[in-house]
Amino acid sequence: MKVIVCTGDSHTCGQGSDNILSATKVKNPNDRYDTSGKGLGGGACDLVCPGYVNLVRQFVVENTDSRHAVENMQILNEKYGYPLDEDGVLLNKELVIENSWDLILLCVGEQPEKAEIAIYLDGKLYKNETLHTPVPRYNDWSFRNVPIRCEGVKEVKIVPVSGKPFIRQIQYAAGEYVVINSGIGSCTSKRYFNECFDYCVTDFQPDIVVAEGHSINDWIQYKSAQEHYDCLKVMLEKFREMGAQVLFTTVSPIESKQENAAGVLYRDFIDASRQAAQDLNVPIADAHERFTQALAPIPKEERSAYMYVDKWHVNARGHKIYADTICEKLKDML
Repeated sequence: MKVIVCTGDSHTCGQGSDNILSATKVKNPNDRYDTSGKGLGGGACDLVCPGYVNLVRQFVVENTDSRHAVENMQILNEKYGYPLDEDGVLLNKELVIENSWDLILLCVGEQPEKAEIAIYLDGKLYKNETLHTPVPRYNDWSFRNVPIRCEGVKEVKIVPVSGKPFIRQIQYAAGEYVVINSGIGSCTSKRYFNECFDYCVTDFQPDIVVAEGHSINDWIQYKSAQEHYDCLKVMLEKFREMGAQVLFTTVSPIESKQENAAGVLYRDFIDASRQAAQDLNVPIADAHERFTQALAPIPKEERSAYMYVDKWHVNARGHKIYADTICEKLKDML
């Protein structure tokens, strides 16, 4: 099974996609997007939300021999009887899964108080996993996906060892490809590389990385577009060093003031992100350009309601533009 990892910030997480301009809109049943824009991270986002990563996953499933499924915390509560908490279920007894999958992603909660689980494949210890973070990475919780490679395994057993291990959801994949959302809300490219890279990328050993540009958060926090360029270039080079094919995607326009505190235009950061990919010969899914084309015929006073849920995040219509732009390039990499 080949692994496609989607990296980025809250746009990659799916923020805004549950606000679709339709009478039959799909609602995120957990409603877990923080109003500050931080989100909970891609591993904690519900797969039914029409965020662009979920749409890319749907494209991959429809065009390859791949299968995906998910059990969220409500299902884990109802199916197995685990106590339901605001941010997951408490694993207070062993969980036994009759397996027909090649890869399981266990979305676990991490807190300052340590917890530990043991994972067994057909009765043999696969690994022990410590769930702990000294400082929560976003909100009051941290989440990450623990990969369990289980092709040909008949039984997967997850056993609580110590502390209070929480599970947010379990994703299942089989066949040619798995698509993993590794977005982290409110995350600059520098923070993603320095603090999040191991559990967001390295743990999965990706074959393909779809790398979103972090341009909004970098523009908010960095003093120059050159810093944005330098950080992105280092990260793109690291993806390549891991042996992954890389597809870079630019970030949507924003509806807010176009100059940051240092007086640098947002457009300069978009241009710098394109340049970083071009200088490394990384193919570009230019979503920013596609958004610009889509917004051009829309009167300025109507653009916000048409494409955005706030000044920074696009709605489901925007997430489809992201997905369509990415899939046009991704199909040649599958």
